[in-house]
Formats: sequence, C-alpha cells, structure tokens
Amino acid sequence: MYCEKCGNKLEEDAKFCNLCGTPVPLEEDVFRGKEAARNNMGGSSKKTVAAVGAVLIAAGIVFGVMRGRKAEEREIQSAAQAEEQKPAGDVKKAGERPKEPADEKEQEPEAEVKDYDVDYRETYKEIVRQEEAGELGADYWALHDMDGDGMPELFVLEGRSVGTNRWVVYTYDIEKGTSCFLGEAATGSSVLYEPETREAGIVAVKGYMGAESVYSVKKAGRDGLNVTMVSQTDNVPGDYYSTPYPLQLHEVKDIDGLGGYILGETIAESTGLRTPEGREVFKIPGDAYATSVLQEPDRKHSTEHLSDLNPATVWAEGAVGTGEGEAVVIDTLLPFKADGLAVLPGYCRDQAVYEKNGKPGKITVKCGDTVISREIEFFKPDFSDPLKSMIYIEFDEPVYTDRFTVTISRAMGGTQYEDMCIAELFPYSYTAEYN
Repeated sequence: MYCEKCGNKLEEDAKFCNLCGTPVPLEEDVFRGKEAARNNMGGSSKKTVAAVGAVLIAAGIVFGVMRGRKAEEREIQSAAQAEEQKPAGDVKKAGERPKEPADEKEQEPEAEVKDYDVDYRETYKEIVRQEEAGELGADYWALHDMDGDGMPELFVLEGRSVGTNRWVVYTYDIEKGTSCFLGEAATGSSVLYEPETREAGIVAVKGYMGAESVYSVKKAGRDGLNVTMVSQTDNVPGDYYSTPYPLQLHEVKDIDGLGGYILGETIAESTGLRTPEGREVFKIPGDAYATSVLQEPDRKHSTEHLSDLNPATVWAEGAVGTGEGEAVVIDTLLPFKADGLAVLPGYCRDQAVYEKNGKPGKITVKCGDTVISREIEFFKPDFSDPLKSMIYIEFDEPVYTDRFTVTISRAMGGTQYEDMCIAELFPYSYTAEYN
C-alpha cells in the first residue's frame, strides 16, 4: 500500500503517511469513491476526459524534465571523466589565460597577388595576321608606348599603295584582357616618329610631291586618338622630317620571329653590378607595364625607367593614395631561367627627393609557382652611389618563366608626396646566355 499523495510505501495498518502526513482512506471510502465515479461518468464524461488529459500532460512534463535532468547529468559526468583523462600539462587553473606557443608570432595576412593576363604579344600577332589577310593587306608594323603607361601600342601600315596606305593603331586593355582599336593615325605615305622632346604621343609626317604635313597623334582617353596638324610646308627638299627617333618598323613576315632566340645566344645584358656575395648580375630584357603611372606635364615616370640603371629616374604609380595594391608586370622576350629580382626602392636622386616621395614597404613577387614577399620598409640607399644599394631577391632555385608580377603589398608616403616610386626593378640571371 502506498500514499496517494507522495507515493511513500505504507504499513498495512497505517492511518497516516509517515512521510507527508496525509490520512490513509478506509477501504469503504475507496469503494464509495470508485462507485461514485462510475455513476458520474455519463453526466460528466467531458470533464473526466479533460481531467485525465491534464493528468497525462502533467505526467509528460514531469517525465520530460526528469529525462532532461538525467541527460544533463550524463553530459556533466562525461565531461568530468574526459577532464580526468587529460594529461596534467593540459589542465588550466580557473581564470588562467591559455598559453601561446613560445616561437609563434602574429601572422600578417598575405597580400593578394594578382596574375595579370597581359601577354599582349600573342594578341598583337593575331591582329597583324588579320590585317595582312584583310582586303587592303598590310606590310609593316611597329610598337611604341604613346602615353608612358608601360603598354606599347601597335601600329600597322594597311594597304600596299600611296592611295590605300594608312596607319591604324591598337592598344591592349589590361583590365579587360583584350585588344582595343584606337583609330587611324595617318594616311598616305606617312612616316612615324617619336617626338623629339620624347613627350607623349607620336609624330606622323606625310610627304608628297615636295609638300610636308606634320601631325601630332596622342591617345584620347582609353579607346581613341586625337590627331592634330602641327605644320604644313611646301617645297621641302630631300628628307621631309629630321629626327633621331623614327619608329622601328618590322615587316609583317617577321611577326612570328618576335623574341626569337636560340640556346646559348647572348641575351641578358651586363649591368656592371654584383650581389653582396660578389656574383655578377645580368639583366634579363623584357617589357614592363603597370596598373597605373603618374602623369606629369614636365617629366615622365613610366615603367621604362625600371631597367635603365639610372637611380635619378623612377616609375611612379598614379593611383589615389599611397599606391598599396598597385602592380608591375614584367614580360621577358622568352621564357628564361631567372635567378632573382633586383629592386631599388624610392626616388634615389638624392636624399631630399628620396624623403619627399613615397616608397614601397613590402613587395610580393610572383613568377610561375614561386611567390616571395620581402620587407623593405627600412631600406636606405647609399646616395653617393645608389645602385650599389640594390636589393637582390634571390630565388631558392632558378625560376623558368617569362612573366614576373610584383605587387606593392604595403606602401609608405613621403614627407611631401604620397606617390610611390621605384627606381629599378628587373629580373636577373647569373649568366648572359639564353638557357
């Protein structure tokens, strides 16, 4: 027999529960209660069902709570057992900070290295082939960087007679990764020259029957040309135009020979420089172009200065801010085994100019599958001979590639200007022969 209230087991003759004190009903009272319940079922079945439902719901809640408590107790017990099984060295005291590895330093996030698809030479080759196969045909082509951004424009002489000749101009859009037709630069028997003062654009000179017309041709935005007549003269004897900078013309049939070298042929150029270990450095020739170039009316800051071995000239980026994230891409004439990359950071003409202008603090070099980052924030050149201060980033193993991408991972503004400058940047080899 059990107590109806608390479920405590009772003695056979008990009148009260010895645990909660509830009176124990007599056997007669129990019978009457059951009989009364049977008599009332017909008139109050809904109430009874509701009462029974309520009892079942309450029982379910109690069961769920008890089950949840048992699960929680099992989790606590499992955690306690796991803690007991840990080695003594892993036990932490309350409030103790987790220990950091002794040699581990805070890792600086790697800069994004972009692989610019800028192999314009193959694109230009296809353009020349199409021009040659076109209705007018084509005889000659030339390359010249009109605006100093490091990307040379392609000039193709269409036609095979004075009446049909015209120079058409193309460029390569780095962002779009495709060629872009700029327009017609000159017609007839025009000859192309670099400006004598070496400013942006080209000079197109048309000579015919003793008359000379001179045109200035410059880029107009990213996809156009601006052609302006500079002078027109009659009765010009002999050569129509005298300049030391004619554009070098190539026959159409020579387009496939662009950069054609054989093994063992001397190709890398002697620089007269040596690494700190005394090894002679040979500059691997190639074309450099950048994501931006600073444009100033009185001086050029193009990528051609990156390999001229002149610390008084620089490539200066032209983006907003300090130049962080800007990049230079160097395409060599052919895949070459490079031993490293030479860099002379900053505008090294003299100390005052160096401090006024910005400079890279960290660069990331990508060539083939090799990616190297180098901190150069604390570099200071020897202003008596800056080239002797050249930084040589030597690869662990020679890298066979024809493209180098150098990203400015961090840049520092100067005391007066933010524009980031680099005086020299070129791949090098320890041998002059193509290998």
